[in-house]
Amino acid sequence: MKHIYLFITIAMRFSADTVKAQWNGNPAIAGNPVSRALFSETKPRCISDGAGGMLCIWSGNGGFYAQRKTSSGAIVWSAIDKPIQILSGINGNIFDMIPDGGGGAYVSIQQNTTDTTTNIYVQHLKNDGTLPYGPFGIRVNPLNNHYNTDPKICCDATGIIVTWGEEIRNNATFPPTYLYAQVYAQRYDPSGVPQWGSNGMQVSTAPGYKNTPEIISDDNGGAFIAFTDYRNADLRYVYAYYNLDIYAQHISKTGSRLWGTTDLVISNDSSNQNVYVNYYPHPAKSMISDSAGGFIIVYANDFSNPALFAQRVNATGQLLFGKGVLLSSAKLNERPYLNIVSDGEGGVVACWGEWVNSQNNYVRAQRVSSTGGLVWGASPVIVCPVADENFNHDEIGMARDNLRNVFITWHSGPFGTNMVRAQKLNNAGVPQWASAIDICTNQDANPSFVSLAPGDNNSMIAVWQDSRNQATSGSDIYAIKILSNGNLADNPAQAFFTTTNGNWNDPSVWTSGQVPDANADVVVRNQITVTVDAACNSLSVQQPGKITIAPGVSFDIKH
Repeated sequence: MKHIYLFITIAMRFSADTVKAQWNGNPAIAGNPVSRALFSETKPRCISDGAGGMLCIWSGNGGFYAQRKTSSGAIVWSAIDKPIQILSGINGNIFDMIPDGGGGAYVSIQQNTTDTTTNIYVQHLKNDGTLPYGPFGIRVNPLNNHYNTDPKICCDATGIIVTWGEEIRNNATFPPTYLYAQVYAQRYDPSGVPQWGSNGMQVSTAPGYKNTPEIISDDNGGAFIAFTDYRNADLRYVYAYYNLDIYAQHISKTGSRLWGTTDLVISNDSSNQNVYVNYYPHPAKSMISDSAGGFIIVYANDFSNPALFAQRVNATGQLLFGKGVLLSSAKLNERPYLNIVSDGEGGVVACWGEWVNSQNNYVRAQRVSSTGGLVWGASPVIVCPVADENFNHDEIGMARDNLRNVFITWHSGPFGTNMVRAQKLNNAGVPQWASAIDICTNQDANPSFVSLAPGDNNSMIAVWQDSRNQATSGSDIYAIKILSNGNLADNPAQAFFTTTNGNWNDPSVWTSGQVPDANADVVVRNQITVTVDAACNSLSVQQPGKITIAPGVSFDIKH
């Protein structure tokens, strides 16, 4: 313990990572806040920060905001009520969020402007909270006179590629609707300079409409892009097409179409096939790398009553799973929410919600090996075995740890309640906990839009939109840490941040409205005077903050 009795001014800068743990493991309290800004914050997305913590991005107040938390639960960039803004003046939806390879993230956002036009933005959020693309990001579609949809991104060391669906350019024959579209792509170098012309390139020049693109890097500066294709479709009545197919193209770093002018057929059965897009609660990838230069895609066959299939494609365009692998022998009664991750061995793990009827709902999962085998048997694993568990099957989260286990979260509970539960499956599909664990049972929280990010020591961090403070700050963002053994991290040391210059003993100086005690982790960003004896658990002083301690006053710091 440090004892300070001298008249001294502390004006050093420390990293906020020094703030100690502050996770709360009581599911009835359910986590600790990521942000409690004085406006409603919605639809959070999170990924790992590469150091055991997580980056989180969400929308609110006419913009998009972000926060980083360390593995111990400490906030890094800002006070709980003042998240950093990464895009201003934009309302819309986060369509993709991927790691940048350095602990930061790239994010693509679709902004709806009118019924006939939309804007697409890409932003780069670095690990230190800086924005290389500036406060307004990059607007991908500079023409700004088309309906642009479904922006997805991939990246490697040479830059990023974004793909999107766009209403046919300069075509007045059809009304502006998403059905009448083509797929475009643009590559940006690390500084954000476009590489494929000012307006991007058309991914496929084959006849027919195309939409709902999905993308994965080829790890050589280019990308594989799959899309729903209408070249063989029949128009039965207005806006209703049948016999949709899935095609793909390999775009090189220089923008060349490596799979020719007719593209590669992924699936063209007589029924409808389409690239799977999760529009609610937030889009998730349906295409991943196979770690061998190719990719795996999970898609829907007959989207009005979909069955899920998987296909693996190598770099030369060979289909390695034949006509595709059926993940479930029964068609689903309702379009499910799909999540996929790599199995760590060149295959894929998929999980989805299955609605049976108003009282019987399931979360199912299946693993497909690199050779196309159903590793977990002909019938998918039922992740939540309670048949009458009335969960929201549209909100399922999944992420994988370093031991190739997958964590899956879902909403659960009888009518009138909204809780979040979790289970972990090993690489053989065996549940690792005797029963699913509760991670949020706070009825006032009404948790929604749960997102998962891998933490340290094979743990997982869950983030959600939370309504417990609805009366004072609208919906907020909360998080909790799930340990590998199924326990919730419980280190509830409270973090205190200064909000203004003043006296340590003045409650109005602190974000919590309380004076820190000996167990508090303290971050000082303002000019603070200590005039009576004080103590704290840990102290971080960040520029331009400083602490002035009056003569004869004891100031104890435990760590």
